[in-house]
Amino acid sequence: RVMATIKLMGALETGRKSGEEQGWISSEQLKTELGI
Repeated sequence: RVMATIKLMGALETGRKSGEEQGWISSEQLKTELGI
């Protein structure tokens, strides 16, 4: 569970950075990257 949280935080940080650099990422793309 801790690892899942760490992975989620990393994914959120990555998403935030890419959002700043490339424009906003869609929720569908985010779900795909997170494997939801």
